[in-house]
Amino acid sequence: MSDEKEKKRQRPNANYGLSRQKVNEEDITYHYNRERRLEKAPQSVRDLYKNEKPARFNLLRPLMNTKGKATLFLSIVVMAIFIIMLNIMGYIGSNNELEGNLIEAEAFKYDGAVLVVIKKTITKNRLGKTSHAYTGNVNIVVSDSKADYPVKIAFNPQPVQSFEFTVPFDSDELSLYLQTENNNLRLKINTQQ
Repeated sequence: MSDEKEKKRQRPNANYGLSRQKVNEEDITYHYNRERRLEKAPQSVRDLYKNEKPARFNLLRPLMNTKGKATLFLSIVVMAIFIIMLNIMGYIGSNNELEGNLIEAEAFKYDGAVLVVIKKTITKNRLGKTSHAYTGNVNIVVSDSKADYPVKIAFNPQPVQSFEFTVPFDSDELSLYLQTENNNLRLKINTQQ
């Protein structure tokens, strides 16, 4: 019976050797094996410890990483190239262009009269070639807030032409309406002292 009491008195984990034993530090061997430890780790942890170089900064990859983004990006590039080519070939002009002629207008007050100066220049595209410019009669109507004054001029094939005429009214702002056989152009100019 004493053996049974002795067994009951023993701790339940007595067979596991949990008590501290005196051991020389020279006899202890420390084992650390990263590869063996990573084999048991989940895939996300293994990916962190891979020795791959981080991805470099790339400007185009985020713009084209899906099929939709790539299609949108390429269509924008194609449209931009198309607009640049139209501009270079001279199909897209300035606001003061009338059938291949660039029109510049100024008005001056001189000795109680208003002098209007119109300068016509044949436009060139970005490649330096002259465009096909209109030559022929141009009807001009100069108007202020109260009256209209018609004038007729003729464009010729010279690269630069200048026209001067006076109008019978005194105004600070004039409207010019230039009309050819096919097109027209409206300009507003301020008279200078």
